[in-house]
Amino acid sequence: MRWQTILVTISVVIVLTGCVGGAGGVPGTLEYELPTTLTVPVGQALPGTDILYTAHGADGAHLLIAGQPALKRVGDTVQWSGEQVPGAQVTLKLRVAHISAESIRLVGSADLVLHNTQPVRGAPNSAASLHYAGPVAYRVRRGDVLPGTTFSYLGPSEQGALLGGIDEYPYRRMGDSIYWEGTLNEHASLHLDVRVVQYGDRTMRVAGTATIWLY
Repeated sequence: MRWQTILVTISVVIVLTGCVGGAGGVPGTLEYELPTTLTVPVGQALPGTDILYTAHGADGAHLLIAGQPALKRVGDTVQWSGEQVPGAQVTLKLRVAHISAESIRLVGSADLVLHNTQPVRGAPNSAASLHYAGPVAYRVRRGDVLPGTTFSYLGPSEQGALLGGIDEYPYRRMGDSIYWEGTLNEHASLHLDVRVVQYGDRTMRVAGTATIWLY
């Protein structure tokens, strides 16, 4: 059955990732830990960082990192931490996956801390070239808001989990989807696509994917 397959899949996501994305300890702060693949064309910098891919040579990729020359080969680390756009503290833990005369490809993880978030539902700025995506899992307490959205969990009902802050059918049963997209602040947008894993008197658990655009 398809819905059973969905439940098994998202349960595996929770086991593998735990609470990957979540609310920070400070109101208006959101935290995400997402896998990432970034491609930097030769002669250009990774947006919002001081990592510049200057040239391709027989010995590897020639980078400038914080103004210092760095020779990198496939498998080498490339790390960076800073405010990639206003209000977004990002830590990149990457390794070189591929080098060519046209570009360098980096793979690894991105830890994002977004400050001063006030989610507004609407069209995200999906044209932004800088984006991160990956699995997320949340346990939302009754009366709390699903992180990064305007939806809240109001508790169980005969029709399913009751959501607040929603202008459409508000009930979700096990395996049903919750879809939200909009802006988090003036420099970040979110597309969240999760499914209900479990709900009860105290909490609702969901798992799925999040895509974040920075600009």
